[in-house]
Order: sequence, then C-alpha cells, then structure tokens
Amino acid sequence: MTTGIGQTCATSRTRVWCLRAARGFTLVDVFTSIAVIMVLIGILLPSLSTVRETARRVVCGSNVRQIGMGLAMYADDYGGFLPPSRFSVGQPPQHHRTVQVRATTPALALGLAQWDGLGVLFQADYLTAPGVFYCPSHHGDHPYAANLPRWFSQNDEVLCNYQFRASSDPFYSMAGERAVVADALRSQSDFNHTVGCNFVRADLSATWYTDSIGRILSILPVSPNAAGASDDVLDAWGFLDGIDSTGQPR
Repeated sequence: MTTGIGQTCATSRTRVWCLRAARGFTLVDVFTSIAVIMVLIGILLPSLSTVRETARRVVCGSNVRQIGMGLAMYADDYGGFLPPSRFSVGQPPQHHRTVQVRATTPALALGLAQWDGLGVLFQADYLTAPGVFYCPSHHGDHPYAANLPRWFSQNDEVLCNYQFRASSDPFYSMAGERAVVADALRSQSDFNHTVGCNFVRADLSATWYTDSIGRILSILPVSPNAAGASDDVLDAWGFLDGIDSTGQPR
C-alpha cells in the first residue's frame, strides 16, 4: 500500500484523499480567490492613483521650471525684458495672457501664423520640445495630443495649457518676485491639479502651492468667457505673488 501521487490508493481513507488531491480547486475556491483579489485592488487603486498624480505633478513642476529658465535666457539676450504678447496690447500693465503661443493674423504676409508670448521661446530655440508647454494632468481645453501636429506647421494656431503673465508695459522685465508662469490660472475647468498648482517667479524660483481647501479655485472664473474673467485671473496672479518660495503665504 502506497499513498504517493500517481500511486495506488489501497484503503478507502487514502482513496478519498487521492480523489481530493486530483480534483484541484472547486468553483467556490475560484470565486473566493477572485473576491479577495477584487478587495485588494479596491484597496490599492486609490494609492496608485495618488502616486500617479504625484508623478505628474513633479513632471509639471519640471516643465514650469524649464519655461522659467527659457524666459531667463531670453531676458539675458534682450536687455532683461520678457517676450511680448500682442494680446496684452491695450490692456492694463501685468495683464494676463493665457494659452496662445502662436496665432494667425490676416495682416501677416502669406497669412502665416506668428509666435507669441511663450511661443517665442520655441521659435528662438530656447525650448525645443513642445511637450514642455503642457501639464500631464491637464483635463480641460487644449491638450498636448490635439496641438502637437500644429507645432511644426506654418499657418496653424497653437495653444498650450500653461499661462504666461504678459504685460503691455514695454519695459516688462525678468525682475522681482512676481509669478510669471503658472499651470492653472485660466479658469476652474483648467485647474490641472485638484490640490494646488505649480508656478515660477521672475527670480526663477519654481514653487508648488498646496491648495487643499481650494483658495485659488474659488478666485478663478468658471470659464474663460465668464463675466469678469479677466479681473478674476488677475486676482489669482496676485494671490500667487503673496506665496513665498516655500509655498507659504508671505
């Protein structure tokens, strides 16, 4: 009498054991395993989502810092001044310009588009990768994938989803501690990170501001075309001016 697997089972007790060993998992066992796996997935998913968003936030911060460095290089070559924007003409000094980096103007020869604001950094090769102008967490208008083909054409409008604080002041320079680029100051629907935003100052300090209670979100207009949207965005820029390099109010 032997009881090893694949050997003869002589007694009724060992025969039952052999049958159970040969039978494997039951349907109940499979469903139980699936249920346990689903519970574990449910527990882990929020953590994985948080990790993924944290990684995107870091990439966004790197993008904003690179744009700040591009602005600094431009200013170093142009007497300390920042790139101009036609959209700030006729507006109060420190007027905001949101997302347009190349625009079509009928008066231009051949009807070609012209780079503007942050787009000048790309045109002049201070920044050469279009992806640096897009937040990976962006969920509003003007995503990277929709705009990428336009960057290398000649007559298409190009929009990014970072905001540049343009000015009608002809002596607008890379000086002081005011915020000049941010990832969220267009409207509530364009607020990329639900718990804060990345921005860079004229002094090149790149900062993450934790806004878990939604202070900036409450200042921004519901949409870019809402009544008083321009003033609301200016107020949001002013709010960032009051945040120091550690992300705390001054």
